[in-house]
Amino acid sequence: MNRNRTFLFIALLAGVFALGTAACSDDDTPGSCGDGVCNGSETETSCPADCAEDPCNYDGFCDPGENVANCCDDCCTQCDMPNMTGASHDFVVSEMFMPTTSQEAGDNGVDIDGDGDVDNKLGQIIQLLVSNGMDGDLNESLNGEITEGSLLLATRVVESGNSDGIVAVQVLQADIYDATPMFEGNDSVLIPSTSPTNLYLCGDWDGGPGLETSPSDITLAFPLPEIGLLEVTLSNAQIRTVTDPDNPHYDTSSVTSSLMTDVMIGGGLSEEEIYGSGGLIEFLADFINDLVAEGGSTADTIADLFDGNCVVLDDVAGCETIVAGEGECDDLADPPVITATELKCNALLNSALAPDVDVDGDGEDDLLSLGLRVVSAVPVTLEYE
Repeated sequence: MNRNRTFLFIALLAGVFALGTAACSDDDTPGSCGDGVCNGSETETSCPADCAEDPCNYDGFCDPGENVANCCDDCCTQCDMPNMTGASHDFVVSEMFMPTTSQEAGDNGVDIDGDGDVDNKLGQIIQLLVSNGMDGDLNESLNGEITEGSLLLATRVVESGNSDGIVAVQVLQADIYDATPMFEGNDSVLIPSTSPTNLYLCGDWDGGPGLETSPSDITLAFPLPEIGLLEVTLSNAQIRTVTDPDNPHYDTSSVTSSLMTDVMIGGGLSEEEIYGSGGLIEFLADFINDLVAEGGSTADTIADLFDGNCVVLDDVAGCETIVAGEGECDDLADPPVITATELKCNALLNSALAPDVDVDGDGEDDLLSLGLRVVSAVPVTLEYE
């Protein structure tokens, strides 16, 4: 395993999706910020979710000023995939693109919080790693995995059957069926029994070129070669074609019954999904230690970045009183061992993984935005295990 695997891991945080059912959520705790009532000491400043002017008129139509982020009741598409009887259009992703700079991140992803701008911190994360010694062509490595069949992503668009333009969209893990896919439009891929098949996003599609899904919390699951399967929850996730004419992919972003090109996928990770038990940090620690055990310059770079380099972080549980070089933050093991605490309490990584979008309107960022572009996906036949 080489340095590109390190890049591949970070990049794939926005990668191979198994998508969950769309829903609008509310805080139903009486008397709390988010319960829909401007209570007691709550003000428009302290609790905009309850006290700011409601952008929704709840008339069942997505009117000007309303969007999927601020008025899900009127703007989120609802669907019932188990009872949808329309045509299914199945694709396999033949090329993906992960942003590696801030500029690329702004052109690849979705607007998670409804403010009109693409939200995607992934490019900044990778740019940070590059500036600290990581090298290699991320997208060459990623698409090499696709070409050889070790990273297959199947996408299904199912019509309602009522000629109303409503669709359900699934993205499923896939394996090689009987031959490595050639991506010529006549391949078959296998959907393993472990791949969730009842998870989906609801959207609008009239046969092309535009596709737009409503935001939802979704289950993210993707395979890492030689490592295993990472599952996290991606919040406010969407898959859609580009609608901004200033985006460089506007003219080529399309979904038809025979081809997907330049389609954006994006969403956000909560702090619990990043730092909690069984979350990203713990998984990343296992992955990194496999790299370190192999030795070489990659291991040296990782050790320099993380081994023993803990700092006090008041806003991260477990890092409030940490001491560099002691306990879970010692650097005595030979070869080095990078603990989850060393990653969680590392100033560089903490900055890279800090939330950057506010989706609940409370004035505090609560999700780390991630996004990618499906450059192309071609028709495929899905076989089920």
